[in-house]
Parts: sequence; structure tokens; C-alpha cells
Amino acid sequence: MSLFISADNNISDNQWWKDLFQIFANPGDYFEIHCWFDESRELKIAQKFGEKACYGMPDLKIIHGTLTDRLISYLLSEEKPGDCTCYNKMVPFFTIRVGDHFSSEKYGTEIILKSRSPKDEDRVKRVLMNMGKNIKIYQNKDNQDNWRIL
Repeated sequence: MSLFISADNNISDNQWWKDLFQIFANPGDYFEIHCWFDESRELKIAQKFGEKACYGMPDLKIIHGTLTDRLISYLLSEEKPGDCTCYNKMVPFFTIRVGDHFSSEKYGTEIILKSRSPKDEDRVKRVLMNMGKNIKIYQNKDNQDNWRIL
């Protein structure tokens, strides 16, 4: 299963994001965190969990490494960011990627998941359906499921 999830601006908490992350966060997996060059607070936090990567993108800073229980705990304990001037942020980082199966983009407002088992698929659908929000489901031209949380 390949699944794209997008959240509208009216989502008031990030527990659903944490629940999805927890399904796909496996210690030992490769991770990347992307921050904009001027996000000094976020970069300082990210650097506690990995090291800088150089990919020749001057406006974007990338921290990468091996996913640890410590980073997982940090992300699962973080409150929803209060600064939502640009995006209705679910997490403090512009991008969080874990392996090739979890990609959180635009501060957690867009998530791309690649399920490794039917059990994961069921858990993801249960999280989304239990949100108590309206959800629009459709397939794109590549047969990827798209879930829009309204």
C-alpha cells in the first residue's frame, strides 16, 4: 500500500500524526530531518539526534542518522507547534523521513506511507477513521490511495 495523507488547516492536535509515526518508526532505520536555513532552534534540536548532510541545497539543511528510541520519544512527546503562520504545523520540522516507508512533509500536514504489511495498513486506516474528522478518500492515477482529512 502506498498512501498519501493531507490534513486541512482545521486540525487542532497532532495525536494522529504521532499514532502514524509510531507505526512506522523502527529504531535502526535511516532518518532525515529537513529544516530551512533560518530555523536555528529546530536545527539545533535536530542536531542532537544526527549529523549534517551536505546535498548542495543552500536554503535547506538536512540532518540524518540512525533512528533511535531517543528521537522517537522526542517526536512522540512533542506538543503541536504553536507557530502556524505558514502551515498548521503538526511537528517542528519541515520534513521527517524514516527509511523508504514514512515521509512527513510540510511540517506534518502531508504524509506519504509505504506499508510493509497488511497489519500496518489496518493500523493506519484505524488511526485515520478514529480521528472523528471528515475524510475524503480517492485514488490518484498511480493507484495510490489519497486520504484528505477535512
